Amino acid sequence: PPSTVQLDQIIEQIKTRSLDSEESIRFEVVQEILKAIKLEHDLISIDLLNILRDRTLDVKIKVRKFALQGLAALYKKIHSKASTSKRKTIQVVSWIPSKIMRIYFQESAEDKLLVERLLNNSIVPYNLGAREKMAQLYYAFSIFDDYSMLSLAEIMKNRTIIYQLMKSIIDQIE
Repeated sequence: PPSTVQLDQIIEQIKTRSLDSEESIRFEVVQEILKAIKLEHDLISIDLLNILRDRTLDVKIKVRKFALQGLAALYKKIHSKASTSKRKTIQVVSWIPSKIMRIYFQESAEDKLLVERLLNNSIVPYNLGAREKMAQLYYAFSIFDDYSMLSLAEIMKNRTIIYQLMKSIIDQIE
């Protein structure tokens, strides 16, 4: 196994490449970090997660989207196995839902849709039972920052408006 000095050098090189002007290089960095973490959970480090966090604000949607989806998948995997995951690992990824929710206030409609999708699939998975879903939502509330709460409120408000519009359309058809 590589020494701590070697790991620091490797992470520094990855960090440098993640800031490359070429979109494909930044995308590959995100892809390789996620692939490595998926293969070996012990590779999860604050430094690598910080690189991914920085790429969630990438100029290009392709890089941004892949980084967000990767972080969401990582959070879901670790959090869904909370009883078997190490407490330290769970704490290391606890910032991910807030980071995802903050992206909702970006200008792009694609970002808003992505955040809603990740909220429904990873933060509070739609396919859980009611009790589990409420537990996930409660946990998310406990770790959300103020901006994340604003994002959630905005998402809920928009859903209510859409439901009301759909109901009025159906009522008019009948």
